[in-house]
Amino acid sequence: MQTRAIDTSSRRDVDKWVNLPYRLYDGHPYYVPLLKAGQRKLLDRTSNPFFQHSDADFLIVEDGGQILARICVMENKVYNQYQGQKACFVGYYDAVEDIEASRILFKGVDMWARARSLDSIYGPKGMVGAFAGGVLVKGYDLRAAIDVPYNYPYYDDYFQDSGYQPHRDTLSGHIHRQAEGNIPERVLKISQRMAERSGFYARRFRSKAELRTIVSGIGDLHRRAFREIPGYYPISDAEFAWIAEDLIQIADPRLITLVMKADEIVGFVFAYPDISGGLQKAKGSLFPFGWYHILRAYRTTDWVILNGVGILPEYQGRGANAVLYVELARTLTASQFWHADLVQVGTENTRSMNDQLTFGAEWVKTHRVYRKQL
Repeated sequence: MQTRAIDTSSRRDVDKWVNLPYRLYDGHPYYVPLLKAGQRKLLDRTSNPFFQHSDADFLIVEDGGQILARICVMENKVYNQYQGQKACFVGYYDAVEDIEASRILFKGVDMWARARSLDSIYGPKGMVGAFAGGVLVKGYDLRAAIDVPYNYPYYDDYFQDSGYQPHRDTLSGHIHRQAEGNIPERVLKISQRMAERSGFYARRFRSKAELRTIVSGIGDLHRRAFREIPGYYPISDAEFAWIAEDLIQIADPRLITLVMKADEIVGFVFAYPDISGGLQKAKGSLFPFGWYHILRAYRTTDWVILNGVGILPEYQGRGANAVLYVELARTLTASQFWHADLVQVGTENTRSMNDQLTFGAEWVKTHRVYRKQL
């Protein structure tokens, strides 16, 4: 077995790296494969805005031409400058059940980091932003949400075997709509009273074109609202636009809510239909019939994913939170959706967790990010 960085200009090498999880989880009832075209975009050094300011390589472990493990290893220079660290990030880890293959892979990560004088390693995480990562350590018997990791239980053991220690957990929960609605009467009254007193109101959308007009404003709010989240760094306009366009592609504009005060955006929630069943049937490709399965899932799913909730710190506890969640609950009550998958809330975010408990959230999944000191 040997490890190497793939050549991202080689379609053959890129396909080796991209295809491993599709082979590893083929037919798995809870794994949700994303479209392969989107995964290839991550490795495109000309279009992925991460490479405008930072560096990454994509490592694989091979044995006789068979790919046994993969990982992305990153030096995020903006993060390190902002946080005053010399950190290396890892993400997109997948591996067969062979601990030696993962040991070899993680040794390759150590060598990569030391060659750049980096002194710690964090992950798994995505390439852009502070979210979308971790190893699943609870909830193996539940289907994954879109773009949220699912993995076999041995992943946790393999990270810790190579010297990684638990660093931060995020929780995901389910909310099930009641026939009479999930909004307690007292919350409705508090929301209305505080909104009137503070001047908050909800802004809704009718089209994806309209959504695109507010991307830059949401980017500004994101940078202000999440600066205290572990792993935060101020993502660029290009990075946020890159993330936003992927989300808008699967969005239902009716499910997007902004909280406004005069002309200022002070909060947002991003929700979209859960088309996981369609993606499972598409198996990573729109053709020949993947598009049909995905379109059908849009029309038939009764699940929605809540991924992205933010309130400016100076407005938290003053009614903006209540306005946001009440408006979202009203939308869901009038829609086809009976279940919501609330994804990856940091355990340190007690205010958001308490808000969700008000609406009956049951925490059912845990993802873990690790840290290793070199």
